[in-house]
Amino acid sequence: MENKIKITNLNKSYLDNHVLCGVDLELNPGEILGLVGTNGAGKTTLMSIILGLKKNYTGDIYIDGVNLKNVKRKTNKKLGCLIENPGLYSNLTGYQNLQYFLSFVGKGQVNNIDYIIEKLQLNSFINKKVKKYSLGMKQRLGIGIALLGEPDYLILDEPMSGIDAEVVPVLRNTLKELTKEKNIGIMVSSHVLSEIELLCDRVAILRDGIIIDNVDLNKQGLISSNNYIISARDIGGIKKYLISNNYLVKDYGHELLVMIPDGNSEELLRRLFMKGYSISSLIPYKEKLEDRFIKAIEEI
Repeated sequence: MENKIKITNLNKSYLDNHVLCGVDLELNPGEILGLVGTNGAGKTTLMSIILGLKKNYTGDIYIDGVNLKNVKRKTNKKLGCLIENPGLYSNLTGYQNLQYFLSFVGKGQVNNIDYIIEKLQLNSFINKKVKKYSLGMKQRLGIGIALLGEPDYLILDEPMSGIDAEVVPVLRNTLKELTKEKNIGIMVSSHVLSEIELLCDRVAILRDGIIIDNVDLNKQGLISSNNYIISARDIGGIKKYLISNNYLVKDYGHELLVMIPDGNSEELLRRLFMKGYSISSLIPYKEKLEDRFIKAIEEI
Protein backbone atom coordinates (compact mmCIF):
# COMPACT_ATOMS: atom_id res chain seq x y z
CA MET A 1 0.00 0.00 0.00
CA GLU A 2 1.31 3.46 -0.94
CA ASN A 3 1.26 5.82 2.03
CA LYS A 4 0.45 9.09 0.31
CA ILE A 5 -2.38 11.11 -1.17
CA LYS A 6 -2.23 10.55 -4.91
CA ILE A 7 -4.40 12.51 -7.33
CA THR A 8 -4.59 11.44 -10.98
CA ASN A 9 -6.31 13.24 -13.87
CA LEU A 10 -8.74 15.10 -11.61
CA ASN A 11 -11.40 17.15 -13.39
CA LYS A 12 -14.25 19.20 -11.95
CA SER A 13 -16.76 21.37 -13.81
CA TYR A 14 -19.85 23.41 -13.07
CA LEU A 15 -21.84 23.37 -16.30
CA ASP A 16 -19.41 24.88 -18.84
CA ASN A 17 -17.04 26.23 -16.19
CA HIS A 18 -14.00 23.93 -15.92
CA VAL A 19 -12.64 24.46 -12.40
CA LEU A 20 -10.02 21.67 -12.39
CA CYS A 21 -8.47 20.20 -15.54
CA GLY A 22 -6.35 17.05 -15.49
CA VAL A 23 -4.73 17.66 -12.11
CA ASP A 24 -2.00 15.18 -11.11
CA LEU A 25 -0.56 15.70 -7.63
CA GLU A 26 0.93 13.82 -4.68
CA LEU A 27 1.24 14.59 -0.98
CA ASN A 28 3.69 12.44 0.97
CA PRO A 29 3.91 11.92 4.74
CA GLY A 30 6.45 14.19 6.38
CA GLU A 31 6.30 17.02 3.84
CA ILE A 32 4.49 20.31 3.35
CA LEU A 33 3.04 20.96 -0.10
CA GLY A 34 1.96 24.48 -1.02
CA LEU A 35 -0.82 25.37 -3.44
CA VAL A 36 -0.61 28.83 -4.96
CA GLY A 37 -2.55 30.50 -7.73
CA THR A 38 -4.66 33.47 -8.68
CA ASN A 39 -8.20 33.87 -7.34
CA GLY A 40 -10.43 31.21 -8.89
CA ALA A 41 -7.48 28.98 -9.80
CA GLY A 42 -9.16 25.97 -8.14
CA LYS A 43 -7.18 25.64 -4.89
CA THR A 44 -10.16 25.49 -2.51
CA THR A 45 -12.12 23.26 -4.89
CA LEU A 46 -9.20 20.81 -5.04
CA MET A 47 -8.95 20.69 -1.26
CA SER A 48 -12.71 20.28 -0.87
CA ILE A 49 -12.74 17.30 -3.25
CA ILE A 50 -9.92 15.59 -1.33
CA LEU A 51 -11.96 16.03 1.86
CA GLY A 52 -15.10 14.59 0.25
CA LEU A 53 -16.97 17.91 0.48
CA LYS A 54 -17.48 18.16 -3.28
CA LYS A 55 -18.62 15.32 -5.52
CA ASN A 56 -19.26 14.69 -9.21
CA TYR A 57 -15.68 14.84 -10.38
CA THR A 58 -13.75 12.64 -12.78
CA GLY A 59 -10.34 11.15 -12.11
CA ASP A 60 -9.13 9.45 -8.96
CA ILE A 61 -7.94 10.37 -5.48
CA TYR A 62 -6.13 7.70 -3.48
CA ILE A 63 -5.50 8.06 0.25
CA ASP A 64 -2.95 5.48 1.34
CA GLY A 65 -3.90 3.32 -1.63
CA VAL A 66 -7.68 3.54 -1.11
CA ASN A 67 -9.72 5.28 -3.81
CA LEU A 68 -11.83 8.04 -2.29
CA LYS A 69 -14.73 6.91 -4.47
CA ASN A 70 -14.77 3.65 -2.50
CA VAL A 71 -14.90 5.36 0.91
CA LYS A 72 -18.54 5.47 1.99
CA ARG A 73 -18.06 6.87 5.48
CA LYS A 74 -18.78 10.57 5.86
CA THR A 75 -15.57 11.21 7.80
CA ASN A 76 -12.05 10.12 7.06
CA LYS A 77 -9.95 9.73 10.20
CA LYS A 78 -6.77 10.10 8.18
CA LEU A 79 -7.62 13.71 7.28
CA GLY A 80 -7.74 16.89 9.34
CA CYS A 81 -8.78 20.15 7.72
CA LEU A 82 -9.34 23.86 7.92
CA ILE A 83 -11.22 25.19 4.89
CA GLU A 84 -11.83 28.94 4.84
CA ASN A 85 -13.13 30.10 8.26
CA PRO A 86 -13.39 27.55 11.10
CA GLY A 87 -16.93 26.74 12.25
CA LEU A 88 -16.79 27.32 16.00
CA TYR A 89 -19.36 27.54 18.78
CA SER A 90 -19.06 31.11 20.05
CA ASN A 91 -20.72 30.50 23.44
CA LEU A 92 -18.32 27.69 24.29
CA THR A 93 -14.72 28.13 25.38
CA GLY A 94 -11.89 27.07 23.14
CA TYR A 95 -11.31 24.03 25.34
CA GLN A 96 -14.98 23.07 25.16
CA ASN A 97 -14.86 23.38 21.36
CA LEU A 98 -11.91 20.99 21.26
CA GLN A 99 -13.73 18.51 23.50
CA TYR A 100 -16.88 18.73 21.37
CA PHE A 101 -15.14 18.19 18.03
CA LEU A 102 -13.03 15.37 19.45
CA SER A 103 -16.26 13.41 19.94
CA PHE A 104 -16.74 13.39 16.15
CA VAL A 105 -13.30 11.94 15.48
CA GLY A 106 -14.46 8.53 16.63
CA LYS A 107 -14.08 6.15 19.53
CA GLY A 108 -10.64 4.85 20.25
CA GLN A 109 -8.92 7.85 18.68
CA VAL A 110 -6.15 9.66 20.54
CA ASN A 111 -7.17 12.47 22.90
CA ASN A 112 -4.38 14.91 22.06
CA ILE A 113 -6.06 18.11 23.29
CA ASP A 114 -3.32 18.97 25.79
CA TYR A 115 -0.64 18.42 23.14
CA ILE A 116 -2.50 20.73 20.72
CA ILE A 117 -2.89 23.50 23.31
CA GLU A 118 0.80 23.40 24.11
CA LYS A 119 1.98 23.06 20.51
CA LEU A 120 -0.14 25.92 19.16
CA GLN A 121 0.37 28.04 22.31
CA LEU A 122 -3.36 28.38 23.00
CA ASN A 123 -2.99 28.47 26.80
CA SER A 124 -3.59 32.21 27.22
CA PHE A 125 -7.11 32.12 25.75
CA ILE A 126 -8.21 28.48 25.61
CA ASN A 127 -10.61 28.89 28.59
CA LYS A 128 -12.24 32.05 27.23
CA LYS A 129 -15.46 31.96 25.23
CA VAL A 130 -14.84 31.95 21.50
CA LYS A 131 -17.06 35.01 20.98
CA LYS A 132 -14.27 37.02 22.60
CA TYR A 133 -11.62 35.67 20.21
CA SER A 134 -9.89 37.68 17.51
CA LEU A 135 -9.80 36.28 13.97
CA GLY A 136 -6.26 35.06 14.54
CA MET A 137 -7.25 33.22 17.73
CA LYS A 138 -10.09 31.51 15.85
CA GLN A 139 -7.72 30.45 13.08
CA ARG A 140 -5.31 28.91 15.58
CA LEU A 141 -8.13 27.08 17.33
CA GLY A 142 -9.39 25.89 13.94
CA ILE A 143 -5.98 24.41 13.18
CA GLY A 144 -6.07 22.77 16.61
CA ILE A 145 -9.41 21.17 15.75
CA ALA A 146 -7.92 19.90 12.49
CA LEU A 147 -5.22 18.15 14.52
CA LEU A 148 -7.64 16.29 16.80
CA GLY A 149 -7.15 12.54 16.81
CA GLU A 150 -3.69 12.77 15.20
CA PRO A 151 -4.63 12.64 11.49
CA ASP A 152 -2.09 11.46 8.92
CA TYR A 153 -2.73 14.42 6.62
CA LEU A 154 -3.68 18.07 7.15
CA ILE A 155 -5.49 20.13 4.50
CA LEU A 156 -5.23 23.83 5.39
CA ASP A 157 -6.80 26.58 3.27
CA GLU A 158 -5.26 30.00 4.07
CA PRO A 159 -4.32 29.03 7.65
CA MET A 160 -2.33 32.24 8.26
CA SER A 161 -5.29 34.49 7.48
CA GLY A 162 -5.84 37.04 10.26
CA ILE A 163 -3.04 35.72 12.46
CA ASP A 164 -0.90 38.35 14.18
CA ALA A 165 2.52 38.86 12.61
CA GLU A 166 4.38 37.80 15.74
CA VAL A 167 2.44 34.51 15.86
CA VAL A 168 3.05 33.55 12.21
CA PRO A 169 6.61 32.25 12.85
CA VAL A 170 5.30 30.20 15.80
CA LEU A 171 2.65 28.59 13.65
CA ARG A 172 5.08 28.05 10.78
CA ASN A 173 7.57 26.29 13.06
CA THR A 174 4.77 24.23 14.60
CA LEU A 175 3.63 22.93 11.22
CA LYS A 176 7.21 22.07 10.28
CA GLU A 177 7.72 20.25 13.58
CA LEU A 178 4.52 18.25 13.06
CA THR A 179 5.80 16.88 9.76
CA LYS A 180 8.91 15.62 11.55
CA GLU A 181 7.50 14.53 14.93
CA LYS A 182 4.27 12.97 13.66
CA ASN A 183 5.21 12.34 10.00
CA ILE A 184 2.12 14.27 8.91
CA GLY A 185 1.69 15.31 5.29
CA ILE A 186 0.38 18.88 5.04
CA MET A 187 -1.24 20.60 2.06
CA VAL A 188 -1.53 24.35 2.53
CA SER A 189 -2.74 27.21 0.34
CA SER A 190 -1.92 30.89 0.72
CA HIS A 191 -1.77 34.12 -1.25
CA VAL A 192 1.33 35.14 0.70
CA LEU A 193 4.08 33.65 -1.48
CA SER A 194 6.91 34.65 0.85
CA GLU A 195 5.29 32.65 3.65
CA ILE A 196 4.74 29.63 1.39
CA GLU A 197 8.42 29.78 0.42
CA LEU A 198 9.49 29.69 4.08
CA LEU A 199 7.03 26.94 5.03
CA CYS A 200 6.86 24.42 2.20
CA ASP A 201 9.02 21.66 0.75
CA ARG A 202 7.26 21.70 -2.62
CA VAL A 203 4.89 24.10 -4.37
CA ALA A 204 2.30 23.52 -7.11
CA ILE A 205 1.24 26.60 -9.09
CA LEU A 206 -2.31 26.57 -10.47
CA ARG A 207 -3.97 28.70 -13.08
CA ASP A 208 -7.52 28.15 -14.33
CA GLY A 209 -7.62 24.69 -12.77
CA ILE A 210 -4.36 23.52 -14.36
CA ILE A 211 -1.04 22.87 -12.60
CA ILE A 212 1.33 24.96 -14.70
CA ASP A 213 4.49 24.56 -12.61
CA ASN A 214 5.96 22.45 -9.81
CA VAL A 215 8.76 23.76 -7.62
CA ASP A 216 10.90 21.62 -5.30
CA LEU A 217 12.26 24.13 -2.78
CA ASN A 218 14.45 21.53 -1.06
CA LYS A 219 16.48 20.87 -4.20
CA GLN A 220 17.27 24.57 -4.62
CA GLY A 221 15.61 24.42 -8.00
CA LEU A 222 15.20 28.19 -7.97
CA ILE A 223 18.95 28.86 -8.17
CA SER A 224 20.52 29.44 -11.59
CA SER A 225 24.33 29.23 -11.57
CA ASN A 226 24.64 31.50 -14.63
CA ASN A 227 22.50 34.37 -13.35
CA TYR A 228 23.98 37.05 -11.09
CA ILE A 229 22.86 40.25 -9.39
CA ILE A 230 25.16 43.25 -9.83
CA SER A 231 25.08 46.12 -7.35
CA ALA A 232 27.11 49.24 -8.19
CA ARG A 233 27.05 53.04 -8.11
CA ASP A 234 27.09 53.56 -11.91
CA ILE A 235 24.54 50.89 -12.69
CA GLY A 236 23.43 52.68 -15.86
CA GLY A 237 26.94 52.72 -17.30
CA ILE A 238 27.45 49.04 -16.46
CA LYS A 239 24.16 48.18 -18.15
CA LYS A 240 25.23 49.91 -21.38
CA TYR A 241 28.60 48.15 -21.30
CA LEU A 242 27.03 44.71 -20.77
CA ILE A 243 24.46 45.19 -23.54
CA SER A 244 27.17 46.35 -25.96
CA ASN A 245 29.06 43.14 -25.20
CA ASN A 246 26.00 40.92 -25.83
CA TYR A 247 25.19 40.05 -22.23
CA LEU A 248 21.55 39.43 -21.38
CA VAL A 249 20.63 42.11 -18.82
CA LYS A 250 17.45 42.95 -16.92
CA ASP A 251 16.67 45.71 -14.45
CA TYR A 252 16.23 44.32 -10.94
CA GLY A 253 15.12 47.18 -8.73
CA HIS A 254 18.20 49.40 -8.27
CA GLU A 255 20.42 46.52 -9.39
CA LEU A 256 21.00 44.48 -12.55
CA LEU A 257 20.27 40.84 -13.30
CA VAL A 258 22.86 39.57 -15.77
CA MET A 259 23.22 36.16 -17.39
CA ILE A 260 26.87 35.05 -17.69
CA PRO A 261 26.84 32.27 -20.34
CA ASP A 262 29.91 30.40 -19.06
CA GLY A 263 29.25 31.23 -15.39
CA ASN A 264 32.68 32.84 -15.07
CA SER A 265 31.80 35.73 -12.77
CA GLU A 266 35.44 36.45 -11.92
CA GLU A 267 36.21 37.18 -15.57
CA LEU A 268 33.27 39.56 -15.79
CA LEU A 269 34.41 41.36 -12.64
CA ARG A 270 37.90 41.72 -14.12
CA ARG A 271 36.49 43.27 -17.30
CA LEU A 272 34.34 45.73 -15.36
CA PHE A 273 37.24 46.78 -13.14
CA MET A 274 39.42 47.25 -16.24
CA LYS A 275 36.77 49.63 -17.57
CA GLY A 276 36.88 51.61 -14.34
CA TYR A 277 33.58 50.47 -12.82
CA SER A 278 33.37 50.05 -9.04
CA ILE A 279 31.27 47.00 -8.10
CA SER A 280 29.59 46.81 -4.69
CA SER A 281 28.62 43.15 -5.08
CA LEU A 282 28.16 40.37 -7.64
CA ILE A 283 26.18 37.49 -6.16
CA PRO A 284 24.40 34.42 -7.57
CA TYR A 285 20.74 35.08 -8.29
CA LYS A 286 18.22 32.99 -6.43
CA GLU A 287 14.84 33.23 -8.07
CA LYS A 288 12.14 33.96 -5.54
CA LEU A 289 8.93 31.95 -5.57
CA GLU A 290 7.15 35.19 -6.45
CA ASP A 291 9.33 35.54 -9.58
CA ARG A 292 8.68 31.92 -10.55
CA PHE A 293 4.96 32.40 -9.97
CA ILE A 294 4.75 35.53 -12.12
CA LYS A 295 6.78 33.89 -14.88
CA ALA A 296 4.57 30.79 -14.88
CA ILE A 297 1.38 32.89 -14.98
CA GLU A 298 2.65 35.11 -17.82
CA GLU A 299 3.85 32.22 -19.98
CA ILE A 300 0.38 30.72 -20.31
